[in-house]
Amino acid sequence: MPTNEFKEIKETLDKSHINYGNFFEAYIPRSYKEALADGLFKLSKNNLLNQENFQRLRSVEHPDKFADGLVTLNQNDLLTETYINLIKRRSDDAAFFATGLVTLKKNNISNDENIKLLKLHSDLSNQLANSLATFKNDDLLRKNFMKMVRNFPDNSEEFAQGLVILKQHNLVDKAHIDLINYSRREYAQKLAQGLVKLKESGLVDENTIKSMKVDPEYTKQLINGLKIVHQTGLLFKNDKIDPVMVSWVSHNPQYAENIAKALITLHQANILYKDNGDPNRNLIRQIHNNAKNAEKLANNLVIKHAKNLSKKTAPKPKKSQSTLSKANSASALLTVSHKKTDLTFKKPRPTTVRKIKSAHHITDQKNDRLLNNIKQSLIKTLEKDNNKNKTTTLNSNKSSTLQGLCFTALVCGDKTAKKLLTLLNDSTNKSLKSKICPRGAKVRMRDLRSYALTQHKSESKRGWFELNGYNKKDKENKELFSKYQKQNNSVIMLKEHLSESNNTGHDIELKAI
Repeated sequence: MPTNEFKEIKETLDKSHINYGNFFEAYIPRSYKEALADGLFKLSKNNLLNQENFQRLRSVEHPDKFADGLVTLNQNDLLTETYINLIKRRSDDAAFFATGLVTLKKNNISNDENIKLLKLHSDLSNQLANSLATFKNDDLLRKNFMKMVRNFPDNSEEFAQGLVILKQHNLVDKAHIDLINYSRREYAQKLAQGLVKLKESGLVDENTIKSMKVDPEYTKQLINGLKIVHQTGLLFKNDKIDPVMVSWVSHNPQYAENIAKALITLHQANILYKDNGDPNRNLIRQIHNNAKNAEKLANNLVIKHAKNLSKKTAPKPKKSQSTLSKANSASALLTVSHKKTDLTFKKPRPTTVRKIKSAHHITDQKNDRLLNNIKQSLIKTLEKDNNKNKTTTLNSNKSSTLQGLCFTALVCGDKTAKKLLTLLNDSTNKSLKSKICPRGAKVRMRDLRSYALTQHKSESKRGWFELNGYNKKDKENKELFSKYQKQNNSVIMLKEHLSESNNTGHDIELKAI
């Protein structure tokens, strides 16, 4: 490396009358040169640049970080040979290590045992030192702490605070220390506080402690859930905490409160357990699978159970009443005269006619609602594509019938038609689908084209395409809609009262808006 690259460093050293000999004549990596320059600048700024410190700086792998450590020790009156040698061996973490050593010294706990722990985990020295300071007057907790963090120092401060909480509430024992040491100690304080809440309610035992390990993040919600079932007397069985109930509540700690309330609802309706005393696992499984809405689900399950119970206990209708009921719901009553051999038709009663008309009216209303939902879904799809012309097409009153909607969707293009096809084949639109495919078959694109033009399903079948010219017919239909799609600045309209006309072929009128 050219000598002039060290010009600034040499000038700094020369100002402090530092003898660097032929140090810069040997090859020095650029990264080390930059770290050395940084370290020298920090020492110079803090009046620590002298021959002795320069020799120390050039002898470590990370001179810039080592300089930070020297500055920290100097600011706290600990710049002695002992402390300098300690951080020198950990030059990469010298700043952290120095801060930890300062904390030990300030709290009068700077002994060999504590310093050894900091040396093991020099990058976490400050955290460990702060934790040790917490136990300076409690040798028992300090020993437990050191035992736990010696090989795994992460989240030591969180763990230390958890131990303090246990100590304050007389909860220090192996099981409880193991609990707050669980899951990388990230939730040590939460778990310790949860133990305090359990103790206050008299609910501390091996089952509840085990349940807290399911998901420590939601410890508070779990404790609340356990307290809820305890208040209603469901948590204890034979004067002991029921491990089964604990496992039910802790199945999903995030929603433990919802699960607890749901279990109480089922219990009050006498359906949490079967008649033989076994748990109703099917209901409990449903509650767990819908834990977020468990309370609402439980109410629905109770209502459903009540309805089923009323059906079982309701008296069976007499045969004559059943026959009469079926007769009233028919559109025409066919009777066979025993005296004569001819068939005679009775005129349906006025009440029966009204019921039939009402049923048809309800069905029509449902279909209109489904049709409008499908139409709005298609419009939203087109609006996303910013296609105002096609959106106007679907908004036209000509698409207010199923045939009209099929026609306009096909005119709008394959993407819109395929979207309509998906919606029609959805189980929620079964009644509309049955108009195109009465026997329940899946609606195909050829069925859409045929229904749009003739109000009939396409008759073609796989492998029989040429039979009776059905495949040829669909080909013609397809070409026709391709032609309609190419119309410029036009909105394709269905002929007035198309559904009432007897369409054959392609009796469609194009009308521009």
